[in-house]
Amino acid sequence: MRRDRSFITYNQCFYLSLAAALRNDLQSDPDAALRLKRLFEAAVRLVRGAQFDLQDEAGAFADFLADAMTSHVHLRHRTVAVFNSVEGSVYFYRDPVTVNPASSVVGLYFTVGHYQWIRWGDPAPSAGDLTRALLAPAPGAGAIPHVLVDAAPPALVDLVD
Repeated sequence: MRRDRSFITYNQCFYLSLAAALRNDLQSDPDAALRLKRLFEAAVRLVRGAQFDLQDEAGAFADFLADAMTSHVHLRHRTVAVFNSVEGSVYFYRDPVTVNPASSVVGLYFTVGHYQWIRWGDPAPSAGDLTRALLAPAPGAGAIPHVLVDAAPPALVDLVD
């Protein structure tokens, strides 16, 4: 039996984790994740071209943050930190126009083929605190390689969360 690709949802964990982090809710919300996925895919295609293959590259889902996060009302003023266990690095995605060191950080943990929401303690670190901690680690601890990724201007404006 042949399966139609349009009915398969790829990399659900990325969108489920991101949606849960935005809601700060341990319950998974598949509807919110699907809306987020559709928004991201539309923004990526507007930025990269209508023929862009959304399933083309492994790990491209976090890369979509650079094209799509400023289109989402609850992401545009925040920083998303993707802790990449494969590389041992952290990628910070942020809007260079509205970057605010006091803003809260959405944390995602990436292992091969899987994303998981990082639930911070209380209080959650700010973008500035987390960046400073990585730049100036505790004595005896090594610096963690990190990459700052400036997100593109909004391709869409999503007014619904």
